Amino acid sequence: MPLLNSAYHTKQIRTKLLEYIERYMGTEYDQQLIMADAIAFSNLHPLQRSSYGTSYDHSVRVTNCIVYEFKVATPNNFVIALLHDIIEDGNVNIVDLEQLFGMEISNSIQILTRKPSALSGIESDLERIKENLELLDHSEDIRLVKCADRLDNLRDMLQIPPDTKLYPKIPKWVAETKLSILPLAEITNSIALKKIEKEVESVEKFFSQEVKDQIIRLKEAMRADGMRVSNRYTS
Repeated sequence: MPLLNSAYHTKQIRTKLLEYIERYMGTEYDQQLIMADAIAFSNLHPLQRSSYGTSYDHSVRVTNCIVYEFKVATPNNFVIALLHDIIEDGNVNIVDLEQLFGMEISNSIQILTRKPSALSGIESDLERIKENLELLDHSEDIRLVKCADRLDNLRDMLQIPPDTKLYPKIPKWVAETKLSILPLAEITNSIALKKIEKEVESVEKFFSQEVKDQIIRLKEAMRADGMRVSNRYTS
């Protein structure tokens, strides 16, 4: 199976995105969008992987999801998608982003940036679920990028080698997706919802019992914490 994070694959996607800018976004956005692309592409590290096991050309693929799969691209969500991990990567700060792209885009990227945490175990897992569910109250652009982000994470999960420390985390990530990302997708974009559900099913079939165990564990913790627990995607 060819790796999704191959340099050739990334170059193909990026070429398509730049063509999209030229054809559809309009000349008034060209400079800003191409600048965002340049920042994102300069930060690619194909041999490194994120906490979800996804490669760092991930941001290019997330943008591709917004443009060609969800078919809801705007200049704002295009930039947010390309740069949604840029603060976490540590190469650009929030002040830089605000100066380059304005407050709305910089705030959106800051909201999507994973916050440093000293928590571990179930407390850390609960914190992640809360952060995901809090996005229900944020803008559609933020929710779309989060959905595309998780869709790409899911697509990359089965490429994580079984002998790595990330592999045993896959059932927890799938359970987290069912509890906190599918509800987000439901109110955001019907195409996103269907595609995430499909990828969840594809991954879950290899970890069926482990995912069930994680769902039980997380639901118990959510209830103990006073959180509302929906059975819509976990019954």
